[in-house]
Amino acid sequence: MIWSLLVLVLASVGAWLLYRFRLRKAYTRQQVRVLLFPFFLISMILIANGLAVYYSRSRLAYLVETPFVRDAEEFSALKKGDKVLLRGTLFPTHLIPDSEYLVEVECDGKTCKQTIPKEGLAVDIKDGQVVVTNSDFSALNWPETGEGRISKRSLKAGDSVIIYGAVESVPEVSGEGVISGKMQADLVFAGGGDAFRAEAQRSAILPRFILVTSLFAAVVIALFPIIAWPEFG
Repeated sequence: MIWSLLVLVLASVGAWLLYRFRLRKAYTRQQVRVLLFPFFLISMILIANGLAVYYSRSRLAYLVETPFVRDAEEFSALKKGDKVLLRGTLFPTHLIPDSEYLVEVECDGKTCKQTIPKEGLAVDIKDGQVVVTNSDFSALNWPETGEGRISKRSLKAGDSVIIYGAVESVPEVSGEGVISGKMQADLVFAGGGDAFRAEAQRSAILPRFILVTSLFAAVVIALFPIIAWPEFG
């Protein structure tokens, strides 16, 4: 996000410098024509920057109106590959050794390592279970459980979670009579539905600001040489 703001500022300053020291000193249409490309290039950079940060950083915003899937019947109506927003609670499986937690993320400032049960992260929903089989998901709103230089965030059995991802397999009855499905998670949010909706709306504020500001600046910058064109014969 910081890089996007930096691009916005540098591109705007560059356009102003072009206007101040080149366009205002142009005396012919040929001189203005030479400046068309850099002005339009800066405009395109700003548009690309705004769109990139909006679509990459406000992904939760698209899920604000998405209904939660809360039971096995709703999950079984989906097909493999369908995107789903699952709401449930973590089911106690194998804990992390010497810990009360089921899953954790450790970050040392350079890399992050996620630890989940080898059989997957089991989530209880009404009349069944869904197992998250991958460990490369984004961990959002997880409580801090570590101290010192290493950042550690963890979840334990009974924690409420919202999981967004793709269906891997629809529910089937296991040997223990449990209706179980599988999914690949893109993100795992710790908290309930209201907290998720609030975070989704909040996460879109800055990306939207950057997008709107970038589009406005791009239009103004592109108009500089166009407005100046008729002044030259």
